Amino acid sequence: MRILAIVNGEYGRRHVANVQTHAPASWLLTVWQAPAFFPPVIDYPKRNPNERRNQHQQKQQARRNQS
Repeated sequence: MRILAIVNGEYGRRHVANVQTHAPASWLLTVWQAPAFFPPVIDYPKRNPNERRNQHQQKQQARRNQS
């Protein structure tokens, strides 16, 4: 397996160290240190809190319309 780890801080370096420690010998791990001027990447953006409320209100309205 070939892995390219793109890191820009201590958190990423900790993950790389963990993979290096526990990966099988056949894995090839390459690390690229991203420049500090790159904006942070959001892997799992949180939903807008209002979005969930709006979805709930829409479901309630749809149920009312069915009755």
